[in-house]
Amino acid sequence: MTESRNALSPGYQLHWYVIQKVLGQGGFGITYLAEDTNLNRKVAIKEYLPVEIAVRESDSTVSPVSGDHGSQYQWGLDRFISEAQTLARFSHPNIVRVLAVFPANHTAYMIMEFEQGEPLHEILRRRRTLPVSELHELLLPLLDGLEQVHAAGFIHRDIKPPNIYIRDNGNPVLLDFGSARQSFGLETRTLTTMVSPGYAPFEQYTSKGERQGPWTDIYGLAATLYRSVTGVSPANAMDRSESILNTGKDLLLPAGELRTEGYGTAFLSAIDHGLTFRAEERPQSIHAWRAELGWVDQAAEAPSAGEATTQRIDMAPVEKTTVIAPRETEASTFIDIGKDTARIEQVPTPSGSGWRKPALALVASVVAMLLLAAVIRNWIESALHVPAPVAVTQEQDIAVGRQEEREITAVQTRDPQPATSPHVDSPGQPGQKPVLRDAENPPQVAESPARNESAEVEAPARTSLLSKEDRQNIAALQSRLKRNPRDEQAAGELREKLRGYLKQIQGAVRQGDLVQAESWVEEIRPLDPENRNLTRAVELIRKARRQAAATPND
Repeated sequence: MTESRNALSPGYQLHWYVIQKVLGQGGFGITYLAEDTNLNRKVAIKEYLPVEIAVRESDSTVSPVSGDHGSQYQWGLDRFISEAQTLARFSHPNIVRVLAVFPANHTAYMIMEFEQGEPLHEILRRRRTLPVSELHELLLPLLDGLEQVHAAGFIHRDIKPPNIYIRDNGNPVLLDFGSARQSFGLETRTLTTMVSPGYAPFEQYTSKGERQGPWTDIYGLAATLYRSVTGVSPANAMDRSESILNTGKDLLLPAGELRTEGYGTAFLSAIDHGLTFRAEERPQSIHAWRAELGWVDQAAEAPSAGEATTQRIDMAPVEKTTVIAPRETEASTFIDIGKDTARIEQVPTPSGSGWRKPALALVASVVAMLLLAAVIRNWIESALHVPAPVAVTQEQDIAVGRQEEREITAVQTRDPQPATSPHVDSPGQPGQKPVLRDAENPPQVAESPARNESAEVEAPARTSLLSKEDRQNIAALQSRLKRNPRDEQAAGELREKLRGYLKQIQGAVRQGDLVQAESWVEEIRPLDPENRNLTRAVELIRKARRQAAATPND
């Protein structure tokens, strides 16, 4: 589908707005320059038209490309209207503001005021870099406005030089909230989204909406600063991921290591911190990152959550808002995002002086087994954008772990003597409930106390889960999926590999070898570096090991 087929023709009239020309086209829609014949002024109009699931018909209406995409299209349309209504209430001189939104042509249109100026990427193309004093003047107002947007529960998700517009009077404004989303507490559905290579962090290439937050926008801002001080765009997050997986090295060169004369060390370090690959290791708020940049008013204090939402955001009437027209000029990459899945909650490991060390290690193994199965199965399915198995849910796995823990605790409290302490079988299959056995029928997987103590205290030489050939094959499959996210053959092959690794990790946990299990989970984490479930699995295994090692052996 070409732009000319999708775009409305010059002269087309929407209410009292007359289309003049196309300003830009992105993954979610088309932005036009139009004439407001009612107020005799120019405006910018953004039309909802997700290019991979919708098409322009001959009568100018917009329709899903097939019936299978109908629910996705309608969900996105409802979100487009809802977010436009919310964004119209933001009143900040440096944040895009919406005049109106209305449905027409089976789609919707967001009306914004058009102003003369220049996008930041054109300035950088002409001058290559900017001094820190100019960057301070341009970006500090945007940080303030973006902080207010975050306080309202929204993130931008597409911060890059083309979306930072410099008015003729020198004032900056952050454009194109058309890809914004309310990030807290809302479901993500299957829908095409747009990412900008070099400016989008790794979490935006995955289905996990829960991973995105203020730190996602901080990455885009840091990438913009990186381009502004080094003259080059940061490395693509997907390329960084593959390099970390295959070589253990990050492709991104720190700003401080490039020729960046005239910029302070702390300032460059703040840029690098904002570009940290793992989301949880980046600054988590605009306020914290602003302090690292050295752009904080020494007399100012951090606003409380209440102040951020009630004092700093002026919910202005729609008719009084002023909005800038976005100019989408840089190429973007389209990816298909899958359904979100719930975060896994921690199941506490039993503790107390009444627990003997071998019993604790075995119980910890059972709990870790259940959680690990849920964590990694969830990762496999979500990472490949395929439906999760229906036989056993993540919530069932967690519930089984909690119930088993309560049963073991109750029995152990009544009679702590070894002769009557229960033994616990590890599940034979992922999600299968463990079985309590009496002392006369011990489980075959349980090892002697001496073996368990040694495994928890010492870390013998460990085998590698991934061979060199495995890594090469995985990299090849990931490259295929990067080129074509709908390559079902590549997805199937990668899925089977991941499931095989899961079985080996489960086997290590069943044998009480938590050190080996932890080592293997760490080894596969680069396959999905931003997956917090894998991080959580490592934390749970480490906690079980620490508690088992710290418990005295009576």
